[in-house]
Amino acid sequence: MHLSFCNIKKYELMQYEKVFYRFGRFLLAFVGLVLLLAAILPYKKNGYMREQEVKMAMLSAPDRKPAVVLLGGSNVAFGYDSGMLSDSLGMPVVNAGLHASVGLKYIIDDCFPRLRRGDILVLSPEYGHFFGNMAYGEAPMTDLVYLSDFRLVHKLNWRQLYSLMNNTPKYLRTKLEYTFLNTLPMAKDSVYSLSTFNEYGDVVAHWKHDECRYSETLNPQPLGIWNSDFVFYLKNELCALRKKGIYIIMCPPVVASTYYLNNRLNIEYADSVLYSEGLPFVVPPLEAVYPDTLFYDTGYHLRRMGAKKHTESLIRILRRRIFIMADHR
Repeated sequence: MHLSFCNIKKYELMQYEKVFYRFGRFLLAFVGLVLLLAAILPYKKNGYMREQEVKMAMLSAPDRKPAVVLLGGSNVAFGYDSGMLSDSLGMPVVNAGLHASVGLKYIIDDCFPRLRRGDILVLSPEYGHFFGNMAYGEAPMTDLVYLSDFRLVHKLNWRQLYSLMNNTPKYLRTKLEYTFLNTLPMAKDSVYSLSTFNEYGDVVAHWKHDECRYSETLNPQPLGIWNSDFVFYLKNELCALRKKGIYIIMCPPVVASTYYLNNRLNIEYADSVLYSEGLPFVVPPLEAVYPDTLFYDTGYHLRRMGAKKHTESLIRILRRRIFIMADHR
């Protein structure tokens, strides 16, 4: 009787093990299929995120001369007239900004190894990179991981890997939509596409219809959770760049006045802590705050008039800094 009872329990346990084993195999097969489809299905030919490879190729060109490298998220991509900047300073300019939600860590890991002695790095990270987990990327980072054939996967930390896994289904869905709906006559947003960039890496498509679509109501936000781990990482990476002979300027990102008022606590806190950590902005954040009317569709995206004004400000900063650099050589 006792033996029979034990045999029954053993049989039941074996059945459970088979169920879990089969479920595990199914789950692995499903995840593998999702990853395979995400990798092989075509990505938008004119996709905005494809510009990352263009910008990185510009920085990696064997014959590239020392350049002013503008780096950050879309506040940088939409923020400058790099042709005007290049003509004024007599130096090549590469606008390497793309999208804040790529995460500043991925941006650093992809861009910093390509910088060379004599480059001037103008780093303008969005304030959100210093709070919470934004520095570790969201859906746009997933796009870049797949588009680059997992080139930087070995540098992703666990937060980035979590974001990658979490956003892979969304990435797959967009590729499926593109694959099966691409032939349908749908409205295309010409501003957010590969063809929106000029030869320097500036977003310029919206300059043709230079209108303000930005509108934000006053809604002050509470202080966020400061990401001290990422700031430590940033300090180390910038220190390594300086040892390579790269001059670094931390510029506050350009923002609309209403955006500034809504996020004043976070901006002032970021400015204060970065200063205490030895990462000061070259000018106070208020000097990069412009009227709402100079913005296109978000509090970070400038219209042409705004980009011109912001470029003029950077030219003044760089002329002062380049003069100081020359004195110290």
